[in-house]
Amino acid sequence: MKHLSVSLVCLIVLSALVFPHAAEARVPQHGMTVQTHQHDGSSQGRYSKEREEMIERTQPSGKIMDAMGIKPGMVVAEIGAGGGRFAVRLAERVGDAGKVYANDIDPDALEFMKKRCREEKIQNMIVVEGGETDPRLPLAALDVVALVHTLHMVKKPVPLLKNIIATLKPGGVLAVIDADPEKFARMNRDAEGLPSNEQVMRLLNDAGFELVSEHTFLPLHFFWILRPREEADQAANPRE
Repeated sequence: MKHLSVSLVCLIVLSALVFPHAAEARVPQHGMTVQTHQHDGSSQGRYSKEREEMIERTQPSGKIMDAMGIKPGMVVAEIGAGGGRFAVRLAERVGDAGKVYANDIDPDALEFMKKRCREEKIQNMIVVEGGETDPRLPLAALDVVALVHTLHMVKKPVPLLKNIIATLKPGGVLAVIDADPEKFARMNRDAEGLPSNEQVMRLLNDAGFELVSEHTFLPLHFFWILRPREEADQAANPRE
């Protein structure tokens, strides 16, 4: 019995390391809210440094920001920022000359990020309470808008995505990272309720976005860079 208990503990620890998002909320693709974690009654547990470190193993922020082209001085936003794991790293990358808008609709997440900015003395990150379809971000101001493990939890994705277009500068892009059900299945992870990549791409196309590039280095997620289709059309057919 003692050996069985030890083995069970080891299995639980290994599962936490390999599948750091196991406790994240999962809802059907058309029943989503931009709230990336289940409540456990404690923001400390939901947004702990230990949890962030586990997520970083499958979503390495540095490599992701490199692929997004994040540079000092940029103005960027994350929608569904949760406890700020990625947004804080964005703020560090863009530096004092840049700015990060950290958006969420979860009151606990918003309060946690505000507290985090105060405690960590982050001066270039603005916490924004978003709406269901309105991100409430500045218009024509953003170089990059990122949705990281968020889009599949949005109730009305197309209206939200359409409103993101107005926030982008000319040349600005949308970066979408979300759960890839095929990768989940290969890792023996529950993919029930997740939309297929094709379904997600149709939503993005319906909202007016077109794929620019795809990155495949994430073990559990797809990673796409997109731009508004009108801008893509203009690049293909420049005016004389």
